[in-house]
Amino acid sequence: MAESSKTALLGSTTFALQSCNSLYDRLFTFESRHSSVRDLLQVLEKLSGSLDSLEGAIHSSAYGKLSLLTLPLRQCGHICEGFDQQILTYSSRSDGDKKRFHSWSRLRYKDHDIESIKRLLTDYTSTTEVALLYASL
Repeated sequence: MAESSKTALLGSTTFALQSCNSLYDRLFTFESRHSSVRDLLQVLEKLSGSLDSLEGAIHSSAYGKLSLLTLPLRQCGHICEGFDQQILTYSSRSDGDKKRFHSWSRLRYKDHDIESIKRLLTDYTSTTEVALLYASL
């Protein structure tokens, strides 16, 4: 893989990881007992672990087989970033208590509710894990 492709892959991975961690941190600050929020936090933890592993693989000799992940990683980062921003916007309109947010069922990002965001991020986690397995062969 050319150095520019490796740089693009590493940049996309870093962007996705930072966006994932930012979304996790934002959700964690809420005192929510909503099961969808707890489930999304677990999905984000798993995604973060996969992205950490991917970063390590990129720095090793296995990165050549991972170049096709650049676009999906970028998309994953945009979803996390956009949903994080949406939560920030919705919570700023709440009743003043920014640690409590009761409208999780109404929260949407690009026609996706919290359940579909969770499924999308699970798919990105699976994609990353399969690519890492393939790269290790």
